[in-house]
Amino acid sequence: MLEVTTVFGGSMWVELALVALIGIICLLLAWINYSGGGTTRTLELKREKEKLREKIEDLKGTNEALRSNIESANKGVSAQMDELCKLVGDLECIKDALLGAESAEKKLKEKYGEGPSPELVHNILDSKPLINSSLKRKLADEVLVRTLGREILKNLDEGKSIAEASANVGVPLREGRQEIKSLQTTGYLDNELNLTVHGRRALS
Repeated sequence: MLEVTTVFGGSMWVELALVALIGIICLLLAWINYSGGGTTRTLELKREKEKLREKIEDLKGTNEALRSNIESANKGVSAQMDELCKLVGDLECIKDALLGAESAEKKLKEKYGEGPSPELVHNILDSKPLINSSLKRKLADEVLVRTLGREILKNLDEGKSIAEASANVGVPLREGRQEIKSLQTTGYLDNELNLTVHGRRALS
């Protein structure tokens, strides 16, 4: 009887050990599965973080490029405006010199080495490369010719005499002669009072 009990007792302990072992294995599998799942999620999160980091870097790069372009454009516009102001100032200086302002003529000679002339107008326009050519010429026409000059050019082009042109635009003959001299000096009229290419452009 004792022997049978021992056998049965030993068998029971074996069964208990097997159950315990199976339990441990199940726990290990559960831990492995959980741990493995966690590792996968961690890797996925890392990949997402990397993607986000790359996107952020791309956005930063795009932002820097845009900022650089904007700054460059602003600098370009600022430089153009600076040249534009200088151009108008130089053209006004020519107009003042033509009206007899000695200080204006002196300033032109100090800056460009010559007084009012078609060559000076050309040199001044050429010295402002950041401004569109047609815009420069239009500004020159507006400052140097103006409304009075255009009306006189129109009358002379129609064959009117200096006296007739002056009367038609409503200015004294002396003022009409002075305006005609200015138009000749700046290259809008030739010595025969014929309109030059610049003179015809100013009328268009």
